[in-house]
Amino acid sequence: RAVVAGHMHDRVMSPRGALRTRFVRHGTTDYLNPAVVPRIRGAGDGGGNAAHYLRTDWSRGQLVAVDEIWVGDDGRALRVDRPDFVKTGSPG
Repeated sequence: RAVVAGHMHDRVMSPRGALRTRFVRHGTTDYLNPAVVPRIRGAGDGGGNAAHYLRTDWSRGQLVAVDEIWVGDDGRALRVDRPDFVKTGSPG
Protein backbone atom coordinates (compact mmCIF):
# COMPACT_ATOMS: atom_id res chain seq x y z
CA ARG A 1 0.00 0.00 0.00
CA ALA A 2 1.06 3.57 -0.58
CA VAL A 3 -0.19 7.01 0.34
CA VAL A 4 0.84 9.87 -1.91
CA ALA A 5 0.55 13.42 -0.57
CA GLY A 6 -0.06 15.85 -3.39
CA HIS A 7 1.00 19.22 -2.07
CA MET A 8 3.28 19.16 0.96
CA HIS A 9 6.33 21.31 0.27
CA ASP A 10 9.72 19.73 0.85
CA ARG A 11 10.84 22.56 3.17
CA VAL A 12 9.04 23.28 6.41
CA MET A 13 8.36 26.63 8.10
CA SER A 14 9.80 25.61 11.45
CA PRO A 15 12.61 25.14 11.97
CA ARG A 16 13.34 27.48 9.07
CA GLY A 17 14.90 25.71 6.07
CA ALA A 18 14.50 22.19 7.49
CA LEU A 19 13.54 19.46 5.05
CA ARG A 20 10.33 17.48 5.41
CA THR A 21 10.72 13.70 5.55
CA ARG A 22 9.41 12.83 2.11
CA PHE A 23 9.59 9.03 1.99
CA VAL A 24 8.49 6.94 4.99
CA ARG A 25 7.77 3.22 5.35
CA HIS A 26 5.51 2.54 8.35
CA GLY A 27 4.94 -1.17 8.65
CA THR A 28 3.57 -2.27 5.28
CA THR A 29 2.49 1.21 4.15
CA ASP A 30 4.72 3.58 2.15
CA TYR A 31 4.14 7.33 2.41
CA LEU A 32 5.42 9.44 -0.49
CA ASN A 33 5.60 13.22 -0.69
CA PRO A 34 6.64 14.00 -4.27
CA ALA A 35 6.61 17.79 -3.87
CA VAL A 36 9.76 19.83 -4.34
CA VAL A 37 9.63 23.60 -4.60
CA PRO A 38 10.22 24.93 -7.15
CA ARG A 39 9.37 21.94 -9.34
CA ILE A 40 10.94 23.61 -12.36
CA ARG A 41 14.47 24.95 -11.87
CA GLY A 42 17.37 26.13 -13.95
CA ALA A 43 19.20 23.11 -15.33
CA GLY A 44 22.57 24.52 -14.27
CA ASP A 45 24.20 23.62 -17.58
CA GLY A 46 24.25 27.15 -18.91
CA GLY A 47 20.68 27.17 -20.13
CA GLY A 48 17.32 25.53 -20.07
CA ASN A 49 15.21 24.19 -17.26
CA ALA A 50 14.77 20.94 -15.39
CA ALA A 51 11.37 19.70 -14.17
CA HIS A 52 10.91 17.26 -11.28
CA TYR A 53 8.89 14.04 -11.62
CA LEU A 54 8.37 11.00 -9.43
CA ARG A 55 8.25 7.54 -11.02
CA THR A 56 6.89 4.55 -9.11
CA ASP A 57 7.31 0.91 -10.09
CA TRP A 58 4.82 -1.69 -8.87
CA SER A 59 4.62 -5.47 -8.89
CA ARG A 60 1.50 -7.37 -7.82
CA GLY A 61 0.14 -4.39 -5.96
CA GLN A 62 3.38 -3.70 -4.08
CA LEU A 63 5.57 -0.64 -4.49
CA VAL A 64 9.01 -1.91 -5.49
CA ALA A 65 10.88 1.26 -6.48
CA VAL A 66 10.65 5.04 -6.48
CA ASP A 67 12.79 7.33 -8.65
CA GLU A 68 12.98 11.10 -8.59
CA ILE A 69 13.69 12.27 -12.13
CA TRP A 70 14.79 15.72 -13.30
CA VAL A 71 13.86 16.16 -16.98
CA GLY A 72 15.35 18.79 -19.27
CA ASP A 73 13.56 20.94 -21.82
CA ASP A 74 14.35 18.35 -24.50
CA GLY A 75 12.56 15.58 -22.56
CA ARG A 76 15.72 13.74 -21.54
CA ALA A 77 16.42 12.68 -17.98
CA LEU A 78 19.17 14.89 -16.56
CA ARG A 79 19.29 13.18 -13.19
CA VAL A 80 17.68 10.12 -11.59
CA ASP A 81 17.81 9.55 -7.83
CA ARG A 82 16.41 6.63 -5.85
CA PRO A 83 15.45 8.03 -2.42
CA ASP A 84 15.85 6.12 0.82
CA PHE A 85 12.75 5.45 2.90
CA VAL A 86 12.79 6.25 6.60
CA LYS A 87 11.49 3.15 8.40
CA THR A 88 9.25 3.48 11.45
CA GLY A 89 7.53 0.93 13.67
CA SER A 90 4.64 -1.32 12.77
CA PRO A 91 1.21 0.30 12.59
CA GLY A 92 -0.84 0.05 15.82
